[in-house]
Amino acid sequence: MARKLMILRPSKIDLDWLNNNQPKLCFNNKNIIEGIYKLNSSYKGVALKGNYKIKIDLLVDNIDLIPTVYLYPENLHRILNKSDLKISDLHINSDFSLCLCIPELAKDYLPHGYNLKEFIINLVNPFFYWIRSYCLNKKKPWNDYSHGFQGYKEAFGVDVFETKKSVNNQELYNCIKKKFGSEYLSKQAFRKIIRG
Repeated sequence: MARKLMILRPSKIDLDWLNNNQPKLCFNNKNIIEGIYKLNSSYKGVALKGNYKIKIDLLVDNIDLIPTVYLYPENLHRILNKSDLKISDLHINSDFSLCLCIPELAKDYLPHGYNLKEFIINLVNPFFYWIRSYCLNKKKPWNDYSHGFQGYKEAFGVDVFETKKSVNNQELYNCIKKKFGSEYLSKQAFRKIIRG
């Protein structure tokens, strides 16, 4: 399947949910949702709150179907000042886009396909909860995959690679293709992942 760009236009139900639950995030009627994301969530009885200025780009390719979320630089500097983590530990790319999940595992987080509500609840919310928790407690609230190439190794099972001291990019690419099919990962997308 060839990759093509498309816009994930929010439905009226999506926009109503957004207005009721994230009123400071606004859709620009094109392909951007932007504003203040308000974290108000709990995990294992620990409630956390926080505000983050973000931009969600709804222009996606027809295979991944995951919008790109960007964190504004001023938020990143505030986060880094409150933690001992590096930017890559936070799963934030050099362009300030967030690494919310490995695209091949998106179906685990969005079992009904993409919709804005599930995207925010299942991917955006846990991302910011993890960051807020770590900044406050200096402890990860749950285990996460490493960023980039190492994260792919972890996600697709160390057992696949145990017999080898190092795994080259082609071997990892072939393993992912075998597990998920070639339509999920183009060589171009894989190269982007490896670069982190």
